[in-house]
Amino acid sequence: IDTGYKFGQLALSLIERGDSKEIQAGTIFLVNADVKHYREHIQETLIPLQSAYSIGLETGDLKFAALATYIYAYHAYLNGNNLVELSQQIANYNQVLHKFKQINTLNLNQVLQQNILNLLGESEDPCLLIGEAYNRDEMLRIHEQANDATAIFYVYFNQMILNYLFENFEQALENAIEAEKYLVGVTANQQKMQNWAHHAPMNFQHKYDLVEAEKNRILGQNWQAAELYDLTIKQAEENGFIQEIALANELAAKFYLELGKEKVGKA
Repeated sequence: IDTGYKFGQLALSLIERGDSKEIQAGTIFLVNADVKHYREHIQETLIPLQSAYSIGLETGDLKFAALATYIYAYHAYLNGNNLVELSQQIANYNQVLHKFKQINTLNLNQVLQQNILNLLGESEDPCLLIGEAYNRDEMLRIHEQANDATAIFYVYFNQMILNYLFENFEQALENAIEAEKYLVGVTANQQKMQNWAHHAPMNFQHKYDLVEAEKNRILGQNWQAAELYDLTIKQAEENGFIQEIALANELAAKFYLELGKEKVGKA
C-alpha cells in the first residue's frame, strides 16, 4: 500500500509537469479510485474524481469520464454525503452516460441510485432494488448474459445493506451469500479491512472495530463489545462518517437493551 501510494503521488506530479492532457483523466481516476483512500480520508477523492470526469469529457476519454462518475458516487455515498443531493448528481451524470452510450457504468450508477431512492422512502419495497432508477428483476438477466460480475455483485451488495438496515437479516444473509459468488469483481473481507485500517485508519478503523464489536457481542464477550462500540462511535465522529455514527449507536443501544441495561440503552 505504501509503495502504491508513492507511485500514485508520483504519477499525479508528472501529469502536472508535462503536456499530457490525454492521459490526465485516466491517471487522476486510477489514483483516486484505487490508491488514495488507502492512505487519505475518502472525502479527499471526491473533487479529483469530479475533475477526472470533466477532463475526460474535454479530451474524449469517455471511458474514464464515465468510471469517474461511478466511483465518485460510491465514495460520496460511503462518505455520508446528503442522499437527496447525491441522488440528483447521479441522475445528472446518468443523462450524460446515456448520451455517450457508457452503458456498463450507467448500470452501476443506477444500482446505487435505486439504493439511495429506497433509503429515501421512494420505493414500494425498501429492501428490493426495484423502482424509478433500476429494476433488478429485469437487469440481473442482462448482467448475467454480459458476464458482468461487478454489476451483479453490486446488486446483491446493495440489497444486503438495505435488508440489514431494515432488519431483514435472513434476506441480508441470502444477498451476502449471492454477493460472495461474485467477489471476483471487487475486493472485501475483515482480514483485508484490518490491513487497510493500519494504513488509513480514518477510513477503515471504525468499520473494522464495529465488525469486531458485533463478533464479541455474538460470542458473549460483553465488556469487549462495549469497549469496541464506544471506540467505533468516537472514531466515526472524529472522521465525519455520519451514517456509521448512527449505525454504531443503534447497535450499541440494542446490545445494552438485550443485557437489560435500559437506562444506558435508551440514552
